[in-house]
Amino acid sequence: MSTSSATKPEWLEYVQKISREQTLRCLQSFPLVQEAKVEVDTDNQVVPAHWMGAIVNQGAGFRMILKVYSNSEGLDQLIASALRVSTSDLRGYQFSDFLRELCNLASGMIKSDLSRAGLEMANSLPISTRGVDSVFFQSSAGSSSYSDRWIVSWSRGRVFFEATIDVLNQADLGSFDIKKAEAPEVDLFEELLN
Repeated sequence: MSTSSATKPEWLEYVQKISREQTLRCLQSFPLVQEAKVEVDTDNQVVPAHWMGAIVNQGAGFRMILKVYSNSEGLDQLIASALRVSTSDLRGYQFSDFLRELCNLASGMIKSDLSRAGLEMANSLPISTRGVDSVFFQSSAGSSSYSDRWIVSWSRGRVFFEATIDVLNQADLGSFDIKKAEAPEVDLFEELLN
């Protein structure tokens, strides 16, 4: 189920916000994607993708499945630039590896933000496949489920993201503290020098 912002719990809005921010940040670490922007996909567009990557973050309170979709044309220049090869030298396994690594990086950054907010999560290993098939990633029946889709686009390409969040135990979300999560991180090394 997709929910309007008026009915979203505060923790869910925060998870959606950091998921979008961290996926953008991951992609902006590549020189070709510096000018990228995030667009929320409210229309549930059909995803024109040849590749899909997925990873699961799970804690006691909820499970999030983060999926990444893209076509070869959207990724070829980005991957070639990162590997310092020409686009004609790219092989299928490099697209697959890139999507798994993108899932892993974004998921780790999201996990870190959630940990600061009081939600401990574990990450699965990322997977990737050629083609898009949601059959294997349906939300579990009987749980509250939320879906969020967004697109990170830049001048030469775009990547689609989808996060499916299943609430497993609402009571375990009580320790969630957004103020703590949004407080600036303390650099211990800097503190020791002062």
